Order: sequence, then structure tokens, then C-alpha cells
Amino acid sequence: STSTTPGDCPGRFTIFRTWTATDDCGNTDTHTQEIIVQDTVRPTLDGVPGPGSYECDSIPAPPVVTASDNCDNDVPVTLDVQTFPGTCSNRYTIVRTWTATDDCGNERSQNQTLTIVDTTAPVLSGQGGPVTIQCPALPVFTPPTALDACDTTPTITFADVITPGTCPAEYAVTRTWTAEDDCGNSSQVSQTITVEDNTAPVLSGQGAAATIQCPATPSFTAPTALDACDTTPTITFADV
Repeated sequence: STSTTPGDCPGRFTIFRTWTATDDCGNTDTHTQEIIVQDTVRPTLDGVPGPGSYECDSIPAPPVVTASDNCDNDVPVTLDVQTFPGTCSNRYTIVRTWTATDDCGNERSQNQTLTIVDTTAPVLSGQGGPVTIQCPALPVFTPPTALDACDTTPTITFADVITPGTCPAEYAVTRTWTAEDDCGNSSQVSQTITVEDNTAPVLSGQGAAATIQCPATPSFTAPTALDACDTTPTITFADV
């Protein structure tokens, strides 16, 4: 005859096997064997990926990890995720730990380490194209916007370089914008506005045509000059 005594979990129990010998006259002899069944083998995890390095905008989702056990046919698997900061907001480390525990508390854990990096610079767009204007108009620039895969608010700064032209009123201004994300990745775009002076000064106030009698000497009324870009245009004259 066989009897079983349960233990503290389904994989731990005791089996008692009793053999009884009886002769024709009813004499008996009995022996019992005690078998202690244990479960000390940890489950096996299947499907845990290896370590890897990933861009901050392409982090893979955790895969489905399963477990097998020699005694437990339905071993649950839990996932714990920890994040460790790095040198900037989009450079950090993720450690995913899967743990399988069978009915008797035998446990096995495996982890995956993901190194998250940010090596992609923001993309600048929408800046104005080259423009030519007439003085005294001042350059008005069209700034770009910045889009980054991981940083929602990249910083945009600008710097101007002025290139003199052939005269004081003519010049070119090149404005260069720089977009930088939290991890120091940067990109640049520029717009150049050229200022020209193609408008001549306006002379006014000169005397009207006149007829005089000799020996009188001609006496001229000189005009004044007004220029949109030059506050002191030079006035010269020639007589014919």
C-alpha cells in the first residue's frame, strides 16, 4: 500500500510504501519504505536577450520571457526595471531583471542591460533664405525651429557675422543659428541678408534759371543734398 503526506509545497512530499507478506496461515510481516521527495532545482528562463546599446528614440520593448521547471508546469515570470542616470538626460542605463519562482520557492533571475545613448543632433528648419534689401532698411531674419528625437526643448542660439561691402552703406549680415540638445549634440543653419545702396541722393533748393546783364557776374544758389543712407553726401560742381 502507498500513502502520501504533503509537504510545504506541491513539489515536496513524503511517500510511504508498505509491503505486507502473509502466508497461508495468516502470519504477516510488514516493511515500510519512506521516500522524501524534494524540489531544489531552480527554473530555467528562456528568451532573455543580451545587453545592447540603443539610441534614446529606439529603445526596444521588453520581450516575452518564459520559464520551464522540472516539477512545476506553470512557473510565473516577473519583470523588474531599474533606470540609472548617465551624463545627461538622454544617456542612461536600463537594467531589466526577469525572475522565475516555482511553487517551492526555487528562484532564478536573469537581467539585460540596455545602454541608452543620444548621438543625434537636433534638426533645424524654417530659416529664411538669402535676401537683398535696400538701405536704410535693416535686416530682419526669419529664425528656424528645432526638432530633436529625444529632447523636446533643444536650445537655439545665434551669432551674426557682418561682412563690409564696397561702401559704408553696403554690407552683408550672416546669422547662424545653433541648436543643441541636452546631451550636447548640435547642428547649425544660416541666413544671409545683403544690404545695398542703389538710390542716388536728392538735390533740392538750387536757384532757378536766370538772365542777367553784363558786366554783372553770375551768382549761383547752391542746392542741398538728402540721401537715405548717407547723412553727409558730398556735393561738387562744375561750370560749362
